[in-house]
Amino acid sequence: MVFEEAETIIEIKPGFKTHISKTVLESIGANEGEFIKVIFKDKNVETVIKIKPGFKTHIPKSIIESINAKENDFIKIILKKISN
Repeated sequence: MVFEEAETIIEIKPGFKTHISKTVLESIGANEGEFIKVIFKDKNVETVIKIKPGFKTHIPKSIIESINAKENDFIKIILKKISN
């Protein structure tokens, strides 16, 4: 089943590394090479990221810092697939 959006919680790991699970990405019908919108719930901040080969994703450190998140924090995000 494919949904228009998905809500999940991610951890900010040391070095400001983040990981969005392949299962969550697939639940919105996202594929490698496509772009998704990441909305930080309750923070009024959003960004667009590209899904790299192997379903790797990266949320820029500057975006994470803009919501006052720190390493080892957990943050709630909403993902939306961007249609072509």
